[in-house]
Amino acid sequence: GAPLEGTIHGVPDITDDRPQPSDRIPQPRVPEYGVQLHLGPFAVAPRSEREIFFYVDKAFGDQAEDVTVQRIDVHMSEESHHFILYQWIKSTKPPAGIRETSSVDFISSQRFIVGAQQSYLSLSFPEGVGLKFPKTASFDLNSHYVNLGRDTTLQAEVYVNIFFAVPGSVTTFAKPIFDINQTINVPPHETRTTKLVFPSLSSQLQDPALGSSGRVSRETHVYALSSHMHRHGVRFSAFLVQNGRDMVPPQMVYDNLD
Repeated sequence: GAPLEGTIHGVPDITDDRPQPSDRIPQPRVPEYGVQLHLGPFAVAPRSEREIFFYVDKAFGDQAEDVTVQRIDVHMSEESHHFILYQWIKSTKPPAGIRETSSVDFISSQRFIVGAQQSYLSLSFPEGVGLKFPKTASFDLNSHYVNLGRDTTLQAEVYVNIFFAVPGSVTTFAKPIFDINQTINVPPHETRTTKLVFPSLSSQLQDPALGSSGRVSRETHVYALSSHMHRHGVRFSAFLVQNGRDMVPPQMVYDNLD
């Protein structure tokens, strides 16, 4: 309804009347034995959303040996749709600074490490378990925010604390796993339930040793499990399967109504 030319009474000139930024989150303490990654702050205009990527080259600095991680904490400002920490695995580096794109390449460029949907998340492994990274590891930080405010610019910000394990203390190395179902078709005014069997295509392409079609290649222990749905999602449940078939009686291992 806006005219092509002229001005509308009562509407401020955004080049002159810049909205006041909201308060920033406090910086968490930097790990004594580890590193802290920082993204932002970056502005999200009122009644809009913004998804960005930010590359951190050689995040561990000048480490003499490969790094084993025992814990990862994510601290971020409110109103986040998601945050994902990816390890960058492609030989060529992305451009420096913030990249305004939602393109994700799970196979050749980015390896999922951990995702968060609340303002604080701590992924901590049991004693003797950890994630292993090369000493030259680089990361891609993916942040997505939605600002529902009418007149206030949101200052989005994320801190990631990565805690190193004591050398020699880890004997079991965990692997991140990630699967996605992008073919959920729901007709208007109806409800549908869809099923995806792990390991599926995304996880198989990342790590062929996982197995396929509901059959893992060897005994597997799951230390953390999370789901992600958008606004029309009703329920996300996970059940054990055996040889690709549902177990009888059903054995639920995860359920999320949020």
